[in-house]
Amino acid sequence: GVAILYFSIFAAFSFYHLLDQIPALLLMVLITVATVVMAVRYDSKTIAIFATVGGFMTPALLGTGKDNQNGLFTYILLLDLGVLALAYFKNWRVLNLLSFFFTQLIFVAWNLRFYNSTKLWRTEFWLTAFFLLFAVMSFLYNITHQRKTTFRDLSLITLNGGCYFLWTYGLLESQYSDYLGFYAVLMAIVYVALGSIAYRRAQEDSYLFLVFLGLGLTCLTVAIPIQLKQNWITVGWSVEAAVLTWVGFHLDSSKTRRAALLIVAMVVFRLLFLDSSFSGAFA
Repeated sequence: GVAILYFSIFAAFSFYHLLDQIPALLLMVLITVATVVMAVRYDSKTIAIFATVGGFMTPALLGTGKDNQNGLFTYILLLDLGVLALAYFKNWRVLNLLSFFFTQLIFVAWNLRFYNSTKLWRTEFWLTAFFLLFAVMSFLYNITHQRKTTFRDLSLITLNGGCYFLWTYGLLESQYSDYLGFYAVLMAIVYVALGSIAYRRAQEDSYLFLVFLGLGLTCLTVAIPIQLKQNWITVGWSVEAAVLTWVGFHLDSSKTRRAALLIVAMVVFRLLFLDSSFSGAFA
């Protein structure tokens, strides 16, 4: 019945031109809200998934071929907030992944069709908003209810960070390549902050802390070759390894010391196979 309702509104708008875009959009939003209410009423994850898919299909079904970036992403952000709130209160965390997947899909579709350099900072604003939303919602339930994170939760955390980094790198690389290292450091700081929250609020959930720590270290390690050149990369990694070793002993964290050891191995590799070919001490 819900599928028929969606198709009826789509047909009235697209095939027969009986409805304008705004009334058709409002009707589809109403159908999505009604479907969510049914999902809660009958405690049905399947109906909730159907409502999520229908909500994300609405912009594609009612598209006019014109760009309305702020309107589109405001709708997607509100839809994400609704879906993630439903996933939080009903513990249907599969909706988190589904919402993330469709958000990325819509971003790709919009980018291929409408993006140009004049829309850089607006696009970066929306990317950051979605990144922060999923970064928090991916582990909020686990902390507030003291539940251990599952593989699904950790996958969302990793995918969210990876997609955001790649999106931003791709957008900024042509005009702001000199600042990409600082951007990676900022991401590292965000992940370290999230990791500290996870460590204080859910100390028994070691995997959550390790994922945030790993992502933070990855961003910091990647920032060094992005921002620095030649031998300075080795110097930067050496300093990072030394700091991590100190932190590992200070916190009595064997995992942090292992991460430092991995970076030391990268330093040794560069010294033996890359830096030794340079004639000068520093370029």
